Order: sequence, then C-alpha cells, then structure tokens
Amino acid sequence: MKAKRKSSKLLMGMTAVMLVATPIYGSPAAHAAAATTTPPVTAVSKVIKPIYISSRSYVNLVDVGLSPSDDGQIATYTLSIYNGDTTTLDLTNYWFRLTSASGASYSLKTSAADANTTKVPAGSKIFITLYAKVGASVKLSDLTLKVVKFDFSVANYERQVGFFKLPSNFTNIVGPGSYKQLYSNATIVNSKVSSATVGLSGDYNNVTVNFVYNNIGKKAITLSNYKYYIVTAEGIMYEATVTSNDSDSTTDDGSSASGGASAGSTDLVLSPLNRTEIQLTAQVPASLKTSG
Repeated sequence: MKAKRKSSKLLMGMTAVMLVATPIYGSPAAHAAAATTTPPVTAVSKVIKPIYISSRSYVNLVDVGLSPSDDGQIATYTLSIYNGDTTTLDLTNYWFRLTSASGASYSLKTSAADANTTKVPAGSKIFITLYAKVGASVKLSDLTLKVVKFDFSVANYERQVGFFKLPSNFTNIVGPGSYKQLYSNATIVNSKVSSATVGLSGDYNNVTVNFVYNNIGKKAITLSNYKYYIVTAEGIMYEATVTSNDSDSTTDDGSSASGGASAGSTDLVLSPLNRTEIQLTAQVPASLKTSG
C-alpha cells in the first residue's frame, strides 16, 4: 500500500543511556502552526543563577527535563560544578535533595556515567546528571533542587547551601529549527531536528526524523550511547531507531572532515568541532494524534 505523506507537528524527546536532561523537539514541518502553540524556549542559564559553594567555586544548573514513564515521569537535572579554588573539591561533602511544592520528597540518583565522579580538580569543571521518579502531574516549576553540605556545627549535620527552582513559565520544548545544547562528560554538543515527515501506511504512521549533532566541545562523544523516542500528544513514547548517518561530517567552518563521525560495528563517535546528521525512524499507531 502506498504511504500517504503529510506534514504534522511532532514532539520528539531524546534521552541517553547515560541519562541527560530530556528535551522535547518541535518538528520544523509545522513551523507556522508551532509559532502560535509552542512557548518560546527559555534557556536555564537565563532564569537560574549559580550556587556558590565558596568565593570561587559554584554549582550551576545547565539543563533540566521531564520525560514520561509507565508509573509517572522521570525528572533529570544536569549540573556543572566548577572548582575555582587551588585544592581539589570533594563532592562527597555535598548532596542534593529534590522536593515538590506539596512537600513531597523524591529519591535522587546519579546517572551511571557519573556515579564514580567524587572529586573536581582545581581550576576545572565537570558535568553530572541526577534523576528521580516523580508524579505524572508534576511540572518542572513544582520542583526544588536543594544543594546541601555536611556540617557538624548545625542541627542534623546538614547545611543548605542553596537551591534551584524554575519559574512557572519555563519550558524545555525546543522550537522548530532551534538548537538544544546537550552535556556529556565535559563535552557540549548542539543538537536539533532539521526535518521530519509522517507517512500514513495502513494502521501506522511511519515517522522519519533527520537529527543534527554539532560537537562544539573539546572531546569526542559517542553518539550511539543515546536513545531516541517519538512522544505523542498523549505522552506515549515510541522508540526510534537510527537508520542512517552522514559519514561525510563537516567542521564548524563548513569544510569536510574525514575524522568527523566515525562508525564502527556498534559505535558512532563525533570528534570535536565536527557536525553530523543521522536519520531516525519509528512507527506510531495511526489512531494516535500526530499534532497538538
């Protein structure tokens, strides 16, 4: 049966095996419609100030997201921790608490990739990602992430250093064609959906998404560590698979780069200052909305 193609607004959330704060990408296919229905993206750095743990060292919230799960949602927080002092910063003296406006407390875990990160050398920065299960109706603005330090001189040996709380108008929806920064292992990567199509075939919609990565960091990143999901208007997630990748990567100035994205039997690695594009596909039941 011939597939019928149409342009629709898609929401695509991306998460990683290592866990990153999960953004939702609006499809460029419905740029005009999305302009009135999708709130403008608010960068976390524009609404959140860093928490200083000394006169020279600080913790900064660089990314945050919510993604659906079978029993609620997963809240993810990516933090950058900068040590501006002259001695090593011991992270075991600090921990984090996540609470809601209703007074609920949530158990935070560190992503597997960052679980063994306990020290920050002098004059350096690291990224760590925390995650927790929260209720299905919880919004990002309902949550407060507290930074606490171990201190024998205060009651309960806990001293709150500061907290992060997002305003009610914050959104992690990425506007059509806009870039979203991802953070992994001290590397920053710009990402965006360059195009997306939906083709109706029988009882399913075949979704094809072209996704761009631009490594602006100083280290290579393994792209095969990421997983991708199509998120419907009802919040149902369908895993998308990588069907092709652009082996002819380019550098930031547009020249070709033979050392850009290298694909082995299982890994796709993107070198620093290089760009690559991958194609994702997924099948979504035709009974579900592809817009809204």
